[in-house]
Amino acid sequence: MWRNVVVAFLLLFPVLTFSQKTRIGMTMGLNFASWQGDDDKFATDLGQGMSSYNGFNDFSFTDKSRIGYNFGFFVMIPLDKSFFLQTEINYIQKGTKISGSGKFTDNSGWLSNTYSVKEWLTMQSDYIDINLLAKYYLSQNGVRAFILGGPGIALLARSKMKVKAEVDGESDVDTQDYDYYKSTGLNLNVAAGLEFNESLHVELRYQNGLTGIFKHEADNSYSIRNGGIMINLCVIF
Repeated sequence: MWRNVVVAFLLLFPVLTFSQKTRIGMTMGLNFASWQGDDDKFATDLGQGMSSYNGFNDFSFTDKSRIGYNFGFFVMIPLDKSFFLQTEINYIQKGTKISGSGKFTDNSGWLSNTYSVKEWLTMQSDYIDINLLAKYYLSQNGVRAFILGGPGIALLARSKMKVKAEVDGESDVDTQDYDYYKSTGLNLNVAAGLEFNESLHVELRYQNGLTGIFKHEADNSYSIRNGGIMINLCVIF
């Protein structure tokens, strides 16, 4: 289904481009992505689950931002001198990082040995976002300040889980598919920025997920949404 949405946008893009005074551009930047909702509960339960296995104990986990990139294209359609309708298609790396530590006791020999253990999980979920935003310029002369906001559709492009484990200084890494996310979601975007000239502006954007990311939230008892803060550089052609 999401492929049809992308195709429809691409078909509409050239039509918008030839509209009078329409401006098109490219955006790129960093996304400080994180989970929202029951993210702390997820991390706490992960630690308790690890500690329940034979030999593993004292595990605890916390979550923090995953730093990723985003890039895409947008079209600005003027409604009046200060007010624009902005449509976007962006590729965005979302997800979170979860880190923790604990101990493992090996009782297989004559003497038991206890090792310190560290583990890092990177939940890599990348999306194609299609946004419909309202953009308003607060000033008209010199460096122009603007605000914008509106809803968007998030289409899952890729989902993986990267796990790094370290036992007494020796580490190993494994990456595997993580097939537990919904294929689509909704989000809300709010941003503010500065336009230095007709060709260049920067923005600080906050994105809040409106729908849960997991396929079976009732089964796993977690209501988790994507969120993130983006710092973007935009070039207008």
